[in-house]
Amino acid sequence: KPWDPSPPQVVFHADEDDHEELDFYTNAAIKYPYAQDAYFMFPAAYHHFPPEMGNDGLLDSSIAASRDGIQWERPDRSPYISLGLQGEWDSNFIMVGVGLFQHDRKLYQYYSGVDLSHGGTRGKPLEERLRMRQWGWLGAVEQRLDGFFSADSAYTGGWLTTPPIVFEGARLELNIDCSAAGMAYVGIQDAEGQPIPGFTLEDADKIMGNDLARTVTWGGKSDVSSLAGKPVRLHIDSRSTKLFAFQFRDANSE
Repeated sequence: KPWDPSPPQVVFHADEDDHEELDFYTNAAIKYPYAQDAYFMFPAAYHHFPPEMGNDGLLDSSIAASRDGIQWERPDRSPYISLGLQGEWDSNFIMVGVGLFQHDRKLYQYYSGVDLSHGGTRGKPLEERLRMRQWGWLGAVEQRLDGFFSADSAYTGGWLTTPPIVFEGARLELNIDCSAAGMAYVGIQDAEGQPIPGFTLEDADKIMGNDLARTVTWGGKSDVSSLAGKPVRLHIDSRSTKLFAFQFRDANSE
């Protein structure tokens, strides 16, 4: 593809909800290969020390999500990977590498860590600075498939209704963690929010436990092919659960 000489477009930056001592380094942006129209970015967040201490501070990692790679959101601004304990190899400086991979239904990412602050070598003799700059390690983090964000319900209960969606497929799968105390029921509504007979919350079978691909059933039946191609809403009534993702699959797909 020929180089486009038009001015670059700023698509991500610190905003009014961030403190003024925050800068973003790198981006580690990817197109997520295991979901449709999903992009993730893992910028290094540089938190400056007070100005009188010079260009020094700590870096940890953040996460942002997008449907097109242009419009980005940060629904959770807590660190994506937190710094290690003081004295550990990643206690002051973290940067996430580009890319990830799936193995045995889990996601893995590499990141680099340093037990030095951003300006940790400043003011030291050259020989010591060169030696200190050789300090650096690589680590790996593991999480469940699609585990970047979750819609969580309280122990006392909660609910979630999606916007209208049009799907292809014959069954609905949830990536959900109810553990032992939680439970969930899934109803399907029409575009106006009216329950569809046969797929109401009252028809729904209880979902419990922790699963990456739990097939939803209503009265023991999972076939939703009669609703394919029509705008519908999912209404999920749950207690003490984490819903990570949902997808529609063909009847016999694994």
